[in-house]
Amino acid sequence: PDPPRQSGLSMTAFKEGDVVEYSAEAGLFEQCTVALPSTASVPPTPGHAATILLRRSGDGSGPFQAPLSKVRPPAPPPPDDFEAQLAVGALVEASTPDGWARGRWLEPVPGSAAPLSVQLAADGVVTSVARADVRPARDWVDGEWRATPDDAPA
Repeated sequence: PDPPRQSGLSMTAFKEGDVVEYSAEAGLFEQCTVALPSTASVPPTPGHAATILLRRSGDGSGPFQAPLSKVRPPAPPPPDDFEAQLAVGALVEASTPDGWARGRWLEPVPGSAAPLSVQLAADGVVTSVARADVRPARDWVDGEWRATPDDAPA
């Protein structure tokens, strides 16, 4: 699948210690912390994208360089009426152990241990998540959050 649409990220100045989301692979956003501010990161050169130094949250590994085009601020909380707007097939992001994964909202899971769970197709698998762990799929475009159309690839 195509990676989520993100542009204009080079205009975003992240500060050391900021929590961000890094698109490690298409449709998966890992929580990371900025190790160096984006203004001190490696600027773009011909044939190479601007990068930023990040640390993955909670895994104790060292910092790594990430393309600035794959970094976005944390998504805002869902609107109050988000759950009422959900429809089968809607494109959403769900909290998983690996980060926020994009997928399609499917039918509720019958007999699930979590009564408010749903099925979510993310990374080609179907998983059950609590509704509290689902948020709208949004793209960071030109310095602002935009809703991702439901007909966009997951």
